[in-house]
Amino acid sequence: MMQFTNKYASPLGGITLASDGESLTGVWFDGQKYFGYTLSPKTEDKQLPVFEKAKEWLDCYFGGSEPNVALPVKMYGSEFRMAVVVPCHRVVGTNGSLTGFGGGIQRKIELLKLERVNMDKLFVPQSLII
Repeated sequence: MMQFTNKYASPLGGITLASDGESLTGVWFDGQKYFGYTLSPKTEDKQLPVFEKAKEWLDCYFGGSEPNVALPVKMYGSEFRMAVVVPCHRVVGTNGSLTGFGGGIQRKIELLKLERVNMDKLFVPQSLII
């Protein structure tokens, strides 16, 4: 199966989009943990309608609006990673600790702020402070 990729320039850094030609199969911040690990070694950079829809969704999201764009998404079990579209950055420890986001703690904080999350009781664990 051929895999296609395309780039998106977000305010928080580059994002790589992946597709099987019809559906979105992955979205990663460039350089994040587990970046592109479901991609085959050979991909083709190509403009596809699914990438245009994903970019429209991301433009709305990063513009502070609620995206109203239906994305065709193909999830392959736990291998599927989407840094923003599937909101794993919203997962917070029961004690309010900000952990567990492969895109990095600073991006997690920025995404939560973008979504206007009340950060008053949330904190970065000492183990993650450099």
